[in-house]
Amino acid sequence: MFVQKQNFGVNDRLQFNFQLNTYNYPLHIHQFAELCYLIDGSLEVTVNDCVLTLHAGDYLFIAPLSVHGYSTPERCDAVVMAFPTSLLPEAVTINSFSAGHRSDAPDAAGYFESLFVRGGLGTPAFAPADNDQPSHMRLFYIDIAGQRQFIRVRSALGALLAECSENSDKPTGDTDALAKLLGWLGVHFTEPVTLSDAASALGYSRNYLSHRIKKLSGMSFPDILSNLRVEYSRDLLLRGMTVLDAALESGFETERSFYRAFRKITGMTPGEYVKGKKQ
Repeated sequence: MFVQKQNFGVNDRLQFNFQLNTYNYPLHIHQFAELCYLIDGSLEVTVNDCVLTLHAGDYLFIAPLSVHGYSTPERCDAVVMAFPTSLLPEAVTINSFSAGHRSDAPDAAGYFESLFVRGGLGTPAFAPADNDQPSHMRLFYIDIAGQRQFIRVRSALGALLAECSENSDKPTGDTDALAKLLGWLGVHFTEPVTLSDAASALGYSRNYLSHRIKKLSGMSFPDILSNLRVEYSRDLLLRGMTVLDAALESGFETERSFYRAFRKITGMTPGEYVKGKKQ
């Protein structure tokens, strides 16, 4: 599992994508809520150890700070987007996930599809790929800084969420601990910080914070910190920065510790990663 650093904070651009033919993505966690809307086929979604199978017309909202991932049994086409809760404050009330189906919410689903599937926001309309084409993603950005676009997008997401069935598996305990930690690390992850530093800054005891983040995310403090640093280093490497400079800029103390963490998280060396991206 890894921490998806780009889906943190507040963003004036909404990113969404069409996943064509298949969608496989490993377990990860981020601060944004997420929506998966299945256009065709079937898709397995894991959310906090619960596995669901979506079929054409199903959609799923995933709560912020939920561990989730995707796997395609055969094939699927889907719209996937992660969005800050500032866009849809109601998303903070989701308990792990909330599911719905197009037939139960025809008006809400129709409006959503008019915007995101049929190009109503000015992006290209969805077009299925040929079955013999490799799986791929088409990525788009919507500027939601303007009031008109913001209201249209918020209305579409809010209408879908209002028609969802509630998930009865409510998270227990202090879920704010993980949110606060990730918010704090988002500012300080390149610094030589420790669990004690984070606990002191956030007003928790060291042992309590360690226990809560492990229970909520399945990751230790060093794991989360390394994930954020490695994710940040990827951009630096692709910009042409040397491995040593990228390591130090990302917060690693040595090139050796950077190599070890990078390989553990990505399954490849920094050099292999850059070479693969250039091909």
